Amino acid sequence: MISKNKNLFLKIYILFVIIISVALIILQILGSKNRIGYLTDFNLNIERTLELNSLTSINKNFTIDGKLDEESIKNYLITNENITNYVYHFRIRYYDKVFRNSDIYGVYPDLSNLPDYMENTEMERVGSPYGNFIYGKKMLGIEKIDNISYILKLKYNQFFIYLILLIVIVLYCLINFNKKIRELLTCNNITRLDWAIFIVISVFCFLSFNQLDDMYHTVVSSFTYLNGHIFDFYKYNTTLEYIKLNNYMPSSYILFAIWNFPLKLLFSMDGSNIGLGVIYYNKIFTTLFYIACAIIMYKICKTIGFDDKKSKITSFLWLTTPIAIFSQFIFGQYDIFTVFFTLLGVYFYFKNDDFKFALFFSIALTFKYFPAFVFIILLIYREKNIIKIIKQCAIFIIPFAIELLIYISDSAFREGVFSFGANSFIFGLTLKTEYGMNIKIFLMFWIFICGYTYFNEVKNKSENEKYIFYYLSLVSFMLFGLSHWHPMWIIFITPFLVFGTVINKKYNIFMILDIFLMLFFTCYVVNIFPRYLDAHLLSNGVFNNILVKNNSSLPMKYIFKDSNWLAYTFFSGLLLLNALFKHPKYDFDNINEDISDAMPYIRLRLVIGMMIFIIPCFISALS
Repeated sequence: MISKNKNLFLKIYILFVIIISVALIILQILGSKNRIGYLTDFNLNIERTLELNSLTSINKNFTIDGKLDEESIKNYLITNENITNYVYHFRIRYYDKVFRNSDIYGVYPDLSNLPDYMENTEMERVGSPYGNFIYGKKMLGIEKIDNISYILKLKYNQFFIYLILLIVIVLYCLINFNKKIRELLTCNNITRLDWAIFIVISVFCFLSFNQLDDMYHTVVSSFTYLNGHIFDFYKYNTTLEYIKLNNYMPSSYILFAIWNFPLKLLFSMDGSNIGLGVIYYNKIFTTLFYIACAIIMYKICKTIGFDDKKSKITSFLWLTTPIAIFSQFIFGQYDIFTVFFTLLGVYFYFKNDDFKFALFFSIALTFKYFPAFVFIILLIYREKNIIKIIKQCAIFIIPFAIELLIYISDSAFREGVFSFGANSFIFGLTLKTEYGMNIKIFLMFWIFICGYTYFNEVKNKSENEKYIFYYLSLVSFMLFGLSHWHPMWIIFITPFLVFGTVINKKYNIFMILDIFLMLFFTCYVVNIFPRYLDAHLLSNGVFNNILVKNNSSLPMKYIFKDSNWLAYTFFSGLLLLNALFKHPKYDFDNINEDISDAMPYIRLRLVIGMMIFIIPCFISALS
C-alpha cells in the first residue's frame, strides 16, 4: 500500500513538473508578441531632479518635524531660474486588458521612437512599468504619449520560485523514496521534521527578503571582469554611474564573476541593468557556500574526535543558528565566503597541515580582515618558535599581497578599499586619559589575548581543543563586543560560538542564550538601520506587490524601542558570557560527550529565534 502511494505521488509530481514547464513556455511565447500602449501619469520627480542639479543638500531646508515638505520644495524647483533640466516620472499603461505588467509579466517598452524633448529616457528597473526622463522645461503640458510598442517577458523570480519549489520537491522525494538518504537524515536524533522545518524557514526567508544595495552593487561590479577589464577593474568602475566605487579586494568580485559567467555567455548580460532574478541566482551561489560550511563543520568535528552522532548535531546546530540564517537568507549577503575559507583553514589546522592552514586563512583575508585575528591566535597557540611564526605569516599574506600589488597603483583602488569607513570600526571604542591620549580598548584587549595565548602553557594535551575554542570565544567578543559592526559580519563568529557550546557542560543554557542573542541583535539592527533592515527587506522579495511599504506607518524600531541603545550592551554582554564561561574548566572532561538530549533546545532556538524577526517584520509591513 505504501509503495503504491509513493508511486502515485511520483506520477503526480512528474505531471506537475510537466504542466508547470509547458505553462511557462506558453506564457513566454504569448508575452513576446508586440502590443501597443501609451505613456501617462507624468509627474515631477523631485528626488531625481535634485540629484541632477546637485541640490540634494537642500532637503534639510524643507524638512519639518522630520518630514519633507514636497509642495514647498516643488515650488522651489519650479521658480528657481538656475535650474534648466527637470526629471519627470511616468508609467506605461495598456490598451490590452490581459497582457500587461503583472505579478507574472514584466513590461519592456520600445523607447526608441519617443519625442525629441524626452532626453535620457529609461525605465526604473528591468520589467518595471515606471520610468524617468529629462525635460528642459518647468511644466510638462501633455497627458499621454500614444503608440508605444511593448513586449512582455516572464519575471525572473517566477523561474526562481519554480526552481526553488522544484528543489524542495526533489529533496522530499529523495528523503521519502531513497532509504539510504532517509536513514542519513533521520539518524542521530535529527528527524525529517527537523530538516523540513529548517528547509521551509530557509526557503521562505530566501524568497521573501532581499537587501539589494550591497548584493546588487557587487554583482554588477563582477561583470566588469567578464567585460574584459581585468587590470583596470577599479578605475573603469568609477566611470559607471551604477557602480562608482568598489570597497572590497578583488576576491569577492572574482567569485561572483565566475558564477555569473553563464549569464554573460547565454544572455549577453553586461551588468548594466540586472533584475531581481539575477539577485536570486547569486543568492543560490552564496547558499551553496553556506551548505559547504556545514559540511566542513562536520569534518572538523570528526577530526577533533567527535563521533558521527555528535558531529552531525554540531553541524546542524550551526546550520540552524538564527543569526547565521539572518545573514545568509534574510540580509542576503556574501560574508559566507569569509566563513568558508576560514573554516577550511581551521580544518587543516587540526589536520596539522601548516601550509594549507596558512593558505586558506590567507584567502579568507582577501574577503574580510577578521580571519587575521583568528589566524594569529591559532598560530601562536601551537607555535612558539619566532622564526616559524614569521614563516607562517609570510605564507599568510601572499594572496593578499598579490592582489594588493596588482592594483595598488590604481587611485580608485586605494580610495575605495583603504578609505572604506568600516575598516576603522575596531578603533571606535576608546578610553580617554587626562592628557587627551586615548587608549584603544580593542587593541589593548587584543594584545592581552595574544599574550595570554602565547605564554599560557597547556600541560594536558587532551585539552588543546578546549583552549583553542575558548581563545576563539575571546576573539569573538573582542571583534563584535568591543566595536561597532554591520549585521552581516556576525555570521563570522557563529561557528566558534557553536564549537564552544557543544563541549560545554551547560550547552543547553547557551542554546537558550542564543535566542536572547538573536533578540538583542534584532533590536539593535532595526533601530540603527530603520526602514532599511526591517520590513523594507520585504519590498524586494516575492511579497513586494502585496506587502511593499517602504515608509511603513509602524517601522520595526517602534516595536523594538531602544532609545538608549541597550540592545547593543546586552548583545556585547552575552558575547562576554560566551567568552568567560566557555573556559576549559566549564567543559566536559571528554569533548565527545553525548548532547543528543539538546535537540528540543535546538528546535526551540531555530523557531523562536527566527520568529523574533519574521513576525514583527510582517506586523510592520501590514500596519
